[in-house]
Amino acid sequence: QLNEWGAAQIPFFFMIDFEMKSPVVWRLDEIDSNQIKISFPKYTNHELLPVSNKPLLLRSYPLSLDDYSVKFDKVSKHLAYGDSFLTNLTIKTPIKVNYSLTELYAKAMAPYKLLYKDNFLVYSPESFVKIAGGKIYTYPM
Repeated sequence: QLNEWGAAQIPFFFMIDFEMKSPVVWRLDEIDSNQIKISFPKYTNHELLPVSNKPLLLRSYPLSLDDYSVKFDKVSKHLAYGDSFLTNLTIKTPIKVNYSLTELYAKAMAPYKLLYKDNFLVYSPESFVKIAGGKIYTYPM
């Protein structure tokens, strides 16, 4: 589908979860802003949302330093061995917050934001992919 729409120059949006179990794709003119809100520098599919003024209360429950050190040492050994030249060590961290995902989305000042079905929120200050002059450029972290 992506190849077909790309060849026809039909603007579309796609998401692929990290487990590759639930990929989704929509034509931009078919996106339901009640299901997915997108705000990028050159595309937004919704009106501005009201921003909450209540204080943000956030509590995180990070991995212990000992458990983190085990993971960090493993990554460091593989980097030293040459298995990779760039690695992001990420770990699920439970949090409690007094804002809804919609409130967090509205409050975030990042140029790239996405809220999906009130299930998850993504925002970033940087672009990972750009298309210019018929070429695709990637800018990984």
